[in-house]
Amino acid sequence: MGQCGYPDRDGFVTLDASIMRGDGSCGAVAALEDIDHPISVARKVMEHTPHVMLVGAGARQFAVSEGFKPRSLRTPEAEKAWREWLKTAQYQPEINVERRRIPGNSENHDTIGMLAIGRDGRMAGACTTSGMAFKCAAAWARK
Repeated sequence: MGQCGYPDRDGFVTLDASIMRGDGSCGAVAALEDIDHPISVARKVMEHTPHVMLVGAGARQFAVSEGFKPRSLRTPEAEKAWREWLKTAQYQPEINVERRRIPGNSENHDTIGMLAIGRDGRMAGACTTSGMAFKCAAAWARK
């Protein structure tokens, strides 16, 4: 996950992920930039820290400290779509817009959710997303 996400309104691909085991342990990251496989970072948060969630620059710093290699996640396709969107961009967020959009189109979430039941009968789940295309994200925090 990460290679297919569309950027936020400022051109940055930010990723979120959460994971939970059947015993109730959980970990999450949000607004994670330049790190592929955010679910793996969320698992490290769950297994190696006393925290449940790390966000933004702190999540990225943690990921790097755990051996994840930063790299741009904006694909040529996403770059093209973002540049096209910029031509007429009028950022006007709508509450619960995802209820009106067609699932899977470039204006909607690209969220992936997974649930599994182990041989021991315990359930575990995970979710990853880059969120809505061209969303308002952590850009103000970067300035």
